[in-house]
Amino acid sequence: MRSKSRQSVGIVAVGAVLTVLLTAEAPAFAGGWPIGDINGDGMADVFDIDAFVGTLTGTDRGHVEPSGYYPLDGNARDYGTNQRAGTEHNGAAYETGLYYEAATFAGSGDWIQVRQHAALSMPMFSWTAWFRMETPPSTAGMMVAAQANSGFGTGSRMVGPVDDGGAVKMRFQWAPDDTGGNTITGTTDLLTGRWHHVAVTYDGMTARLYIDGELEGSLQTTLPPVEADLGIGGHLEATDWDCLVGAVDEFRMYDRALSPYEVADLATTIDAFGFDEFGYGLGSVPLGAFSAISHGQCHCLALRCDGKIVAWGDDTGDGRDYGQVTDTPTYPGFVAISAGRWHSLALYDPDGDGMGSLVAWGWDDYGQVSDTPADDDYVAVSAGYWHNVAMRADGSVVAWGVDEGGWRDQGQVTDTPTGNDFVKVSAGRDFNIALKSDGSLVAWGNNDQGQCAVPTESDFKEIGAGYMHSVAIRVDGTLEVWGRCEEGQCIGVPVDDDFIAVSAGWYHSMALRSDGTVVCWGSNGGTVYGETTSGPSSHYGGIAAGYGHSLTLVKPIGQ
Repeated sequence: MRSKSRQSVGIVAVGAVLTVLLTAEAPAFAGGWPIGDINGDGMADVFDIDAFVGTLTGTDRGHVEPSGYYPLDGNARDYGTNQRAGTEHNGAAYETGLYYEAATFAGSGDWIQVRQHAALSMPMFSWTAWFRMETPPSTAGMMVAAQANSGFGTGSRMVGPVDDGGAVKMRFQWAPDDTGGNTITGTTDLLTGRWHHVAVTYDGMTARLYIDGELEGSLQTTLPPVEADLGIGGHLEATDWDCLVGAVDEFRMYDRALSPYEVADLATTIDAFGFDEFGYGLGSVPLGAFSAISHGQCHCLALRCDGKIVAWGDDTGDGRDYGQVTDTPTYPGFVAISAGRWHSLALYDPDGDGMGSLVAWGWDDYGQVSDTPADDDYVAVSAGYWHNVAMRADGSVVAWGVDEGGWRDQGQVTDTPTGNDFVKVSAGRDFNIALKSDGSLVAWGNNDQGQCAVPTESDFKEIGAGYMHSVAIRVDGTLEVWGRCEEGQCIGVPVDDDFIAVSAGWYHSMALRSDGTVVCWGSNGGTVYGETTSGPSSHYGGIAAGYGHSLTLVKPIGQ
C-alpha cells in the first residue's frame, strides 16, 4: 500500500481567497487520548510520526520507476530509466499545467518527437498521462502515438480524442499486423478545458483503456513491439486534423502492464494517511484532478478543477442521516469548499467574477443550512461545528448558526467583529479566527483552552482554527501555535521559516513548506509526536489535517 488509510479535517487551497477548517467531535479510542507526559517523567513526550501515520516518499507517484517519464515542465527531458529526451517541433510550447507545467499544442502540426525510445520495444507496456482538450477534434487527434510507418504498420499504437457521434471520447488504437487496426473507445465524455487522466496497458494478452482511473474497455489481442519514433501531441506522419488542440502533462511509459490499483493511484491528485473510521480512506478517495480539499467529522469534500464538488465518507452523524455526502450539488461553478461537523458549505461563482453566493447542505439542527445568507458578494467560507463563517468582498465577516458549545453560549456567532478590513477567516469547533489586512489576528468564541488568546503582533499571513487550538504563519514564514496542548499540539512545532500554509486538525497540525514538502506534529493516534523529519515529496500544494488523519493535495493548477 502506498499510503496509510485516510481521514482528515478540512482546509486549504493554497493561494486561494479562503482559509477553511472544520473540527468535529471524535469517536473515542479505546483507553481515551493520552496527555503529553506519557512516561511520567514530568516532561511532554515526543514520538516519531512514522510509527503510526507513515510518510509519503519518492518523486514519482507510480510504484515502479517508469522507463520513460516526461513531466513536461518547460522541456521534453526524460526522467525515466532510459533518459531519451524529446524535441519540440513547429511551435510546441509549455504553460501552467496540472503538475507545474504542461506541453501545449495548437493543432497546427506542432508536436514533440522522441526518437526510438527503448520502451516501445518491450513486449508489455503501459502509457499514462494527464490530458486536457481545448478544442474538440473534427475527426481524431493524437495525444500520444508511435507509428511504424505512414501506413500505421505492425506494432503502431495511438491514443487520442475522437469524435464519436457528436461526443468526444478517448480512443486507444493499435495494429496487431499490417492488415489494419484494433480499437478501444472509452465511455467518458471528454470535456473541454478539464483535465482527465488517461492510461493504456498491455500485458501480452489484453489491451486496456482507463479514463480517470476507471477501466473503460479491454480487448484480447496481439500488440507486437515496434521500432518507431514516439510523438506527443502529434506525429511525423500526422496532418493538422491528427494533431492535438490541448495539453499533455506527466506522460509516463512503463515496460509492464500496471495493475488497476496502480493506475488509480496515478489518477488522483489526493494523497492521504492516518486513521480511517468513516470510509474516508484509500479506497474511497476520488479520482481526478482537484484544486481544494476539506474534511468534516464523517465526510470529506474535494473541489474538481472543473468546479464540481465530490464528497465521500459517511452521511450519518449522531445516529441520523444528514446527507452531507449524498446531497452534494452535482453542477459546476464552485470555487471554494468547507466541510463542517455533519454539514458542508461551498462558494458558488459560476461567472468567475471573484464573488459568489453560499450553498450549504447536511445537518441543519442549528440553522447551519437554512439560515445561510442569500447574498452573492462572498469570497471565502469556513464551516465549524454548530456554525459557519463567511467573508464578503468588502472585507466584512458574517456568521450564522448558534453560539452553543460545551452546552453553553460561546459567542462564536453573536460576538462576530464588525469592520471591513478582514482578509481571511477560519472556523474552529466553537470559536473563529480572522486575519486583518494589517497582519493582526482577531478571535472570538470559546476560549477555555486559550484558543482565542491570539498573539498581539501584526505580522501574520495565514491562519488555521482547529478543534481547540490554533495555528498561524508569520510573514517571515515561521509558525505560531496556541490553545490546547494536552495532546501535543504545541510540542515539536517546526522552527523553520519557509512555511506557506497550515492546517489545524483535531489533535495534530500540518504545515506546507514553500518547496512542496509537508510536516506534521501533535498527537499520533494514541501517542504524542513532534515534527517528523521525513515527509511527502516536493509536489504538494494543499493540506488538510483531521481527526487522526491527514490529506495532501498535489500542487494544483496555477500554483
